Amino acid sequence: MSGRLTAPPGSDVVLKGITTMRRIVLLCICFAALAVGCSSQKHSQPDPAAFDVVITAVGQSKILAIKGVREVTGLGLKNAKDLVESAPVAVRKDLPKAEAEDIAQKLRGSGMTVEVRVGRSR
Repeated sequence: MSGRLTAPPGSDVVLKGITTMRRIVLLCICFAALAVGCSSQKHSQPDPAAFDVVITAVGQSKILAIKGVREVTGLGLKNAKDLVESAPVAVRKDLPKAEAEDIAQKLRGSGMTVEVRVGRSR
């Protein structure tokens, strides 16, 4: 390799009369524009709008867990018991982040291990 900067074939019409230093500057500008374009695509993904509250483990007291689930979901005793016994399971789905965190905190207060996961977007 000679260490010379060469232009792709067919570009000599465009680059005719441009000094080597200017060619280097033009190439640097092109690469910088490509880098900015690639990084902006990476960061342009929107934040998730919906979150799920998932019980991963019940903890010591199943009774407290059932009470906590009933408080958060409004389910009856049997349905709340079935939900707690089928852990890991999503208790509430498609919630805003603040509401999901609030519900997760209430369930953690009942002795459960809870995660807030990214759900489907609305």
